[in-house]
Amino acid sequence: MVSGDKHYLEIETENKNTGFLYVNFQLCALLTGLSYPRLVNFRDPTCTKLEDDRQLEVAMLDYIISLLCAVGADELWLASIPVCLSLPLSWLLAGQGADMMMSLSPQLHELFGRPDKACLLYRHFEALLEVPGRETVLTRKAISSAGGGSNTVLSNAEKKKQFVWVDSTGVDGTRATYDPVSMHLWPDDQRLVHVGEFLCSSSPVEICIPRRQGQTDSEYTDAQEDHLFLVAQRTMALPVGRALFTYGSLNTSSLITLNMFVPTLNLKGVIPPRFNVLEFGHPDMATDIEFWPQFHNSVAAGLRVLPGVNFKFSVRTYDPNPTFESGGTVLGYGLNGHLRDLHAVYIHDLLIRGDERTTIGTLLGVSASHFGDSRFQASKMLSCHNSALLPPTSTELDIPPSVQNAAIFGVGLVFFGTGHRLFLDAALLEICKPPGPELENSLDRESYALSAGFAMGMIGFGMGESYLNEPVTVNRPERIFETLYRYIHGGKRTMLKSVEKDRYRGASYQIKETGDVNTDVTCPGATMALGMLFFDTGNEWVTHALRLPDTAYALRKRRPDHLMLWTIARNLVQWSDIKAELSWVVNQTSKSITQPQRTIQTISDLLDLKSDLVDFFTLAGACFVLGLRFAGSGNEEAFELTMGIVEEFVCMLNRKQDSSTDLEHALRSNIKNFLNVFIIAPAMIMAGRGELRVLRLVRVLRRFRGNNRVLGTNYGRHMVLHMALGLTFLGKGRFSLAAHPKGVASMLAAFYPIYPQTSSDNR
Repeated sequence: MVSGDKHYLEIETENKNTGFLYVNFQLCALLTGLSYPRLVNFRDPTCTKLEDDRQLEVAMLDYIISLLCAVGADELWLASIPVCLSLPLSWLLAGQGADMMMSLSPQLHELFGRPDKACLLYRHFEALLEVPGRETVLTRKAISSAGGGSNTVLSNAEKKKQFVWVDSTGVDGTRATYDPVSMHLWPDDQRLVHVGEFLCSSSPVEICIPRRQGQTDSEYTDAQEDHLFLVAQRTMALPVGRALFTYGSLNTSSLITLNMFVPTLNLKGVIPPRFNVLEFGHPDMATDIEFWPQFHNSVAAGLRVLPGVNFKFSVRTYDPNPTFESGGTVLGYGLNGHLRDLHAVYIHDLLIRGDERTTIGTLLGVSASHFGDSRFQASKMLSCHNSALLPPTSTELDIPPSVQNAAIFGVGLVFFGTGHRLFLDAALLEICKPPGPELENSLDRESYALSAGFAMGMIGFGMGESYLNEPVTVNRPERIFETLYRYIHGGKRTMLKSVEKDRYRGASYQIKETGDVNTDVTCPGATMALGMLFFDTGNEWVTHALRLPDTAYALRKRRPDHLMLWTIARNLVQWSDIKAELSWVVNQTSKSITQPQRTIQTISDLLDLKSDLVDFFTLAGACFVLGLRFAGSGNEEAFELTMGIVEEFVCMLNRKQDSSTDLEHALRSNIKNFLNVFIIAPAMIMAGRGELRVLRLVRVLRRFRGNNRVLGTNYGRHMVLHMALGLTFLGKGRFSLAAHPKGVASMLAAFYPIYPQTSSDNR
């Protein structure tokens, strides 16, 4: 049986080539899932009999070509199907067909082994589209993936879109036709197509702003460049969401024959109607503004490869010159476990290149591949890149702070849940590491302390009860719980060991430190470490240490973002008590302290501009905890509660406030940041389920408008928005999240609810 109409095709011929075509015909029909006309049954006397095998061969090949055109087949599509299916098709395409059907798309010419024809077609389309002011008649049969259709006069917008499509370097896996299996999950709508268009970062942005009356050419050009700079903030945030959306979309060992490449992160603009190219650049632009977006772009490319692919392919196709793609691709491979069996010689080859980006990607990639297996070789590699992990008598090495940051975090990944005391104590001391006289150690101290806190929490995840009754010794003058409590609430700084005193003997030239703990640096990392150590233990001492202050005066003395982290860590300890109820959310917030006289019965009562700033922070922490607790479960109660808060929050921000006070206007500007945390929670709950309400919300918020009062132009907001979109369609609907201990620790690090302000923000 070949198709759903239960008609059979039986071949009575000795021509082996015809039988081979028939096998490929069945494979194409199976892979594409498309319907096609009824075929000829040789044994049915009522049907027309094709006596010539050559006619049957041509008919079958025509059907195969039609199916490949309809599914938008190209090299990546052929590589995404199992090798046992792609190999017969490759043999067929390499030997036949190119002379039998000449009006093919460029991608099919490449499949037929004729890249010369494909190149000519690409250049022909590009030349036609670059002719200024010319309406070009192009056939959709020639340039679209459908392979058929009538001649159509394309509009300017369509010409720009088709010009972008034929750029073969921009293929990034966002096209739904690359994964026909996922298309069957939602066959009745175009949600995957829209998500792919939203997350595509290889296309230039159309710059179309109205020209004011009396505006000169130079002023209008400056306005276009300013607009491109603002829109580029959204483009640079797309790779993070695309990494989630296209996760695992390349799924066979046939990748060994494919040249893996990283798609272009296109920050250029095109100006209609002639589509002149506007280069990305701005006088206020930082020099490293593209550093991490390019790195994330290459990580997204590496994450497309599913586990099981031989990493020898990756090493062979690896670019020997250090680039943004080098470190990012290695990290993407490592996150999927492809570096687990990588020989130490190859790791050494990556590390000796001296490139900071490649080193970071290698350290984190190898650590992620050995998540929780305590691999000795991995620990030696990480120890060489952080001075705190080296023996006291070792030579002090000149290691960049970002590399040390990656090394300390990698230790937490490798020794997850092992309780390794040596690395646990090292991470505990690094949370409160002084700046020292070196100028570079004064930069991004917050991120280093947070990484040390995550490392400590991962090493002793859920094992905090065993450290409560430890005896006090000379080397450990206080227990772990007491030290973390001092890092959170303040107190005297711990006396350093004699070896460390020499390293930090001089004072910092930029930061004046006192004898007390700087909680602005240590509190976030210590809070996460405490919550992870006592995960699901219900310990009353820890719960009391992380409870909110009892009075409004005490609340206002604490940083609101620290109170949000306290809410998250406290509920990690009370993991089993989390409930998807409005009453539970209200109890986690500070509303009962700041507004004790008010009764809250609906979500609209919970959100208003007369609330204190701490109320929104603690509410954001409660929503984030709900997303963690019910991640990937599709729990309707949790989703309706969190999504209702997001929708009410957006309506509140868009609501006109004619009689608002100056304080309310200032509060409106600040609480936009909470949208980041609010919108990630329902996406975590519905991860991989393709929820349309999340897609509709993202569609509204991502529209770039100069007066967009909700989203604005903040890089972090765009990043979280598209991250939520990618989560909702995780792996194009074939993957989800899990709330087991490793999953909770990973989600805490991945979705940590304080997001960067710019693409170069590492604090």
